[in-house]
Amino acid sequence: FFFSDPATTEIYPLPLPDALPISMRLDDAVKAARLFRKYKIGTCAFFIIGFPGETKEQIMRTLNFASRLDLDRISAFIANPLPGTEIFERCVEKGYIGEDYDFEGADYFQGRYDTEEFTAEWLEKVRRRWFLKYNLSLIVRRPILFLSIFKSFVLRPRFTFSQILSRALAT
Repeated sequence: FFFSDPATTEIYPLPLPDALPISMRLDDAVKAARLFRKYKIGTCAFFIIGFPGETKEQIMRTLNFASRLDLDRISAFIANPLPGTEIFERCVEKGYIGEDYDFEGADYFQGRYDTEEFTAEWLEKVRRRWFLKYNLSLIVRRPILFLSIFKSFVLRPRFTFSQILSRALAT
């Protein structure tokens, strides 16, 4: 789904209507998430950040909104342009990538281009910190859910903390 922010008429200065055809108001998404939680229906959502033309402010609003939903599982991926898509064409036009862009090596946790607004490195760092913060906050907000999702990590605490520490130090 593509959620449109009720506080603004346009999320992306370069709209991508073919790539994101379904619209829904953010307040409706919040209501839906609350209803799912009320009736104990599991929730999972994926967000994509780092579209060409997206600003740092918009990226942070997306991640903050994702956190407010308080879903069971959540992830944010970094937009990667694939040949034949409008996003790819925009990235080539803007000079973010070349025609010879290696999309086969795409990793959706890795930024693949810099824009006037953000660098690939900044995007990766913001996504990684947000993901760790969100999932670690489950310990306090919903400890049973945290234990059920991260059971293997909880059973191996030394490994878990070494992984968290190594990723935190990498940022």
